Amino acid sequence: MAKSSRSKIKRANRAVKREKNSKKELAKLEKLVELAKGSEETCAEEGKEYTVLGGAEEAMAVDDVASQNPQTDPAELEDLPMGVGLKTKSGSYPIWMNKRAIKRAKIVEKRKTRQKNKAKRVGSRPWRK
Repeated sequence: MAKSSRSKIKRANRAVKREKNSKKELAKLEKLVELAKGSEETCAEEGKEYTVLGGAEEAMAVDDVASQNPQTDPAELEDLPMGVGLKTKSGSYPIWMNKRAIKRAKIVEKRKTRQKNKAKRVGSRPWRK
């Protein structure tokens, strides 16, 4: 397909680079395989481990909600959006949202907060309707 001298040189250089880097890549892959074998052994030995992040009160609250709602896992409850907006409890947007959608959501959120604040101001000043 490619017949120009430039593309031939590029292909040749890529082949040289592939040969040169193959040793490093092979070493990295072998290292990863060893680490994976080691982690499988430790998981099999230790069984299941659980860690509670945050305070005991938060863990109790999550347990209470989980007992009321048996269909949902406590891990899923952490990432549920709070209120009307699309933000999660941590203040970040869902993974599936692209930058454009996040930008639009921020604009809509800003517009709503402005309207709320404006309504509060009008209510506090009766001469300003």
